[in-house]
Amino acid sequence: MRVFWVGLKRGCNLDAAKPSVLARTHPATTVSWDDAFVEELKRALVACSVFCVFPIFWVCYGQTNSNLVSQAATMKTYGIPNDMMGCFNPIMVLTFLPTMEKVVYPTLRGFRLSFKPISRITAGFLVMACAIGYSAGIQDLIYRLPPCYEHPLSRYCSDGGRTPNDVSVFLQVPVYTMTALSEVLAYVAGMEYAYTKARKSMRSVVSALFSSPAHRGLNAGHHALTRSQKTPRSSRRLCLVTAVFVLARLGKYNKIEEKMNMLNSGDGESTSVNEDAQQTQIARSVRRCASSLEIR
Repeated sequence: MRVFWVGLKRGCNLDAAKPSVLARTHPATTVSWDDAFVEELKRALVACSVFCVFPIFWVCYGQTNSNLVSQAATMKTYGIPNDMMGCFNPIMVLTFLPTMEKVVYPTLRGFRLSFKPISRITAGFLVMACAIGYSAGIQDLIYRLPPCYEHPLSRYCSDGGRTPNDVSVFLQVPVYTMTALSEVLAYVAGMEYAYTKARKSMRSVVSALFSSPAHRGLNAGHHALTRSQKTPRSSRRLCLVTAVFVLARLGKYNKIEEKMNMLNSGDGESTSVNEDAQQTQIARSVRRCASSLEIR
């Protein structure tokens, strides 16, 4: 806390709290940390700033447990309960996890293409935005088809609410497929980012900060987007805003990825993440993600 206090007093500049800087500006001041410790704190703050955009992700993801279930009720389900379509999400997650880890990422590395965590997070947000846009297209299709058109399950045209519009519920499968892919890209990469960018003594705290937006985002999705999802046009706007915001907010951090990974930890060990170590960390994140899915 003293590091932050020193940086705050000197114009919100953590570099001013480095011992090398204090030796020039305040020679009489002695501190118990070194320059590397300040750099690691700055790196952890960068990670926390990335986490600030994840409520948007969970806002969109929350629609799979609310509005998509309501949407399925207005479609032909062929005897399948409308809330059972969500089962496709964990199935696709467990399919994509080993595929990305064992096939896609090694193939990209073979072509010397670095798919860094921020790039994966950005890609995950874009895929989620596409899923929301696709679900909006399904809603538009529902409104265009009989028997009730823009008033699905209206008692005057649906035999007392028993006849849905002529749209197959299996059109929702791509939505759950895309949300699963976005989880594998953004959520797993976010956990990796939280783990690798935090100092060893702070990893549990930074990881907790990463997980906390899930609750806020899901609540916001339930309360704020229930009305906006009623029209496809609102969902398309959400898709566009999400994609643009994520690209603008996260793109710059890829440029400093290697610099942050080359920092030294306080105990003298290098925190540079080589390919093998990085894959180990990704595997840990994958297991955590799978465990969280089992809990949900």
